[in-house]
Amino acid sequence: MPVLHDLDRGEDLIIHHSSPGYEINENETHYQIALDVPGVHLRDLTLQLEEYGHMLYVMGSRLIHYDGELCQAKFEKRFRIGNNIDHDAITAHLSEGVLLVTAPKLRPEGNKSRRIFIFEGQDPLGRFE
Repeated sequence: MPVLHDLDRGEDLIIHHSSPGYEINENETHYQIALDVPGVHLRDLTLQLEEYGHMLYVMGSRLIHYDGELCQAKFEKRFRIGNNIDHDAITAHLSEGVLLVTAPKLRPEGNKSRRIFIFEGQDPLGRFE
């Protein structure tokens, strides 16, 4: 990780970062990510899928006290998402300083059977003639 030394910054250029703790749980039907975000309001959070649905990206900010002043601290977290997740069914809830993201697993197709309709006559699109 790069370390920056002796940067000449004005007081107004100080950027504060924080990193929320998190816990990941899994059961047969879904994954859950719980992020500790005390003091963060819904309006200060963004949650989105990136990289064609393979990355869950959480961004946010909270107000902190620093040197006797109230400052904004920003945070971001990324979580790799597998191919077994139903991207359209991911939900998130913010309650009492915890952001809970639930990612349902796709149900395995298994050995399902389905009837295939048979048309009478030639293929109307003219394929395979």
